[in-house]
Amino acid sequence: MSPKKLKSIYRSVYFWIFLAFVIRIAISLLPVVPISDCEWYNEVAINMHTGKGFSFDETLTAYRMPAYPFILSKIYDLSGVNPLCGRIFNALLGALAVIFGYKFIKNRLGKQKALIGAIAIALFPEHILFTNALCPEILFAALLILWLLLTELKGYWKILSGLLAAAMVYIKPVALPIVLLPLLWDLKRWKIWLASFIIVILSIIPWAARNYKHFDHYSLTDNFWVNIWIGNGAMADGGYFDPTDPPYKSEFALQDYYRDRFIGDFKRDPLRSFVLIPVKIVHYAIPSLTAVYWGLAGIFSNSTRKVIAAILTILNIALVIAFILKVFQKKVPAKILWIILYFSTVPIVFFGNDRFRFPIILLILLSVITDLRSREER
Repeated sequence: MSPKKLKSIYRSVYFWIFLAFVIRIAISLLPVVPISDCEWYNEVAINMHTGKGFSFDETLTAYRMPAYPFILSKIYDLSGVNPLCGRIFNALLGALAVIFGYKFIKNRLGKQKALIGAIAIALFPEHILFTNALCPEILFAALLILWLLLTELKGYWKILSGLLAAAMVYIKPVALPIVLLPLLWDLKRWKIWLASFIIVILSIIPWAARNYKHFDHYSLTDNFWVNIWIGNGAMADGGYFDPTDPPYKSEFALQDYYRDRFIGDFKRDPLRSFVLIPVKIVHYAIPSLTAVYWGLAGIFSNSTRKVIAAILTILNIALVIAFILKVFQKKVPAKILWIILYFSTVPIVFFGNDRFRFPIILLILLSVITDLRSREER
């Protein structure tokens, strides 16, 4: 093949979409063991597949939102219970993220800059390794870029972003307020964004009603207070740790327990939550651990995974520094900055963890390698 022909192939976004998928498929073939949250999602999906409902450990649950286990259960309906098929689904989502990122940049800056963005997403190591994690991070990150795309449609087509946000809430409740974020940069269309928010609120009523029926609580999830306590209680160190659960059979009784513990700890030391904020931000912004420890669980020795995590962490530190410089140079669009700031409040409220950063990692990456501002924003 001539060099000219090769050059034309490399300049095709379709090549990078295909390569992104191939790389992720290759990663997905590793015999990964679902651990931690991945184990939870996998078990709930199996229970849904076998007709036991949205349950964990033989008990109905409201600990997390149902969309990702539901999707995974439908995959198991087609393929049988095989986590590999869930990882292949994540590989497909990774390729879709390349498409969405390319389209978003193309609408703003044209094909050349969009191709650079597509290449960056296709080859970004942390995003690749998350392919093997049976959790909703890959799905949510891809949909966040798609949501951004929909907010830039003309007229009332923007309401499609509200419909997508409603679906995203069923993946992660942190998506609930994002439909109102455009008010910060597009106030003149406040009616559209308000209508979108109403759509989101209406969409979650069935899930809240389900939880009231089974648990006597109108709540989306029942993991709020335990996470508040982990990040702000007397044992908090700014990051995540596994609490020792008391022997409560009811999830909501457990939450009442952690609520009372947090309130008691806060009364004894009300400044602790504020003192820990810098530590939480460090845990949130710098390390790249989850992708390695979940994405390579059971594959390499612990020491090897530590080396890989260290390499990714160095890369991430460089990325964060470059992004901060871009912000000071005023080269980050207001909407991107507001979205990143919103997701960055999560570790301040709860605890620092690189999983909380993952939904915005592609937006940070794209902001660093291209000037995402459109002509109107410059």
